[in-house]
Amino acid sequence: MTPLRLDFDSASPWANDAGYFVGQARGYYREEGIDLEIAGSESAPPGAAAPESAGDRDVICISPYRLMLAVEQGEDLESVAAVNHTTFESLIYDRRTPVDKLIDLEGRRVAVPQSARLQQLLLTVMGEHAAEPARVELIEYSLADPDPLEIASGAFHAAWGYPWARNGVLARAESENIAWYTAPELGAPYTHYRVLALSGARAEKEPELIRAFLRATYRGFMAAAADPAGAAAVLAGAVLGGAVAEVATEALELSVRACIPAWALEAWGRHDMELLLPYARWAASEGLLSWAQGHGAEFSDSYLPPVQEAGRGSGSTRPR
Repeated sequence: MTPLRLDFDSASPWANDAGYFVGQARGYYREEGIDLEIAGSESAPPGAAAPESAGDRDVICISPYRLMLAVEQGEDLESVAAVNHTTFESLIYDRRTPVDKLIDLEGRRVAVPQSARLQQLLLTVMGEHAAEPARVELIEYSLADPDPLEIASGAFHAAWGYPWARNGVLARAESENIAWYTAPELGAPYTHYRVLALSGARAEKEPELIRAFLRATYRGFMAAAADPAGAAAVLAGAVLGGAVAEVATEALELSVRACIPAWALEAWGRHDMELLLPYARWAASEGLLSWAQGHGAEFSDSYLPPVQEAGRGSGSTRPR
């Protein structure tokens, strides 16, 4: 068995990561000869570069922006699969404090992550909607995501940049007044939410290992999509540990179901340059990246199996 470790670039694993845990629980990685360790990482600000020496990690689940930033800083990183074909970034609000147009945010307080990228993204899209960015008060959160249920208390009037499939869905389970607009719905620049990356040198040296890892990972996401309740139970047990409250598992299932369309299983893993390259140009235009051109080579589809074959493991039952 070949040991392989999967790290996450920020925060704890959540419903969007169910495929890895399901694949591990069902033995898909072991069928491929991989002894997978799934390890979280210390929470990092969403706008930061990849963790130090990220290129030395076996595999890291990371945002494309952080990958591009790390490459500009000299890291040897290559994305070998796009986990999501859209973003989960959103503007979450309470229907009792409606946001019908972005101009409605003027004079209001908006909770945001400590991320220059996400804050600039909001200001960009507000400007495109003829709203005055200077008239919105941004309230930064760092140690914990804001709870959208706090909107009713007046602590803030909306939350920007947090994943609707997590924060929004879980809050709506408690209050039907919670609603959101996704970044694409607002016309904001967006790209893949997460990709899987590793050292480019290692990918070139051990291509069959990477292909085996991706086959098992695809099977895990397929299985999670086919059984969201089971995926939630596996994820809750692995992430929360011990005896898991039924309500926690039910909440996770709602989130898993919300994530499934973003996995785009019919084309899982494929990178979309029509999303990635314009996003890189936007980030560079705002001073968030150094290169307006030149990105794209760090995203490769060459290790992905054909989708119709990806669900079949490389064990004894796989046709030769």
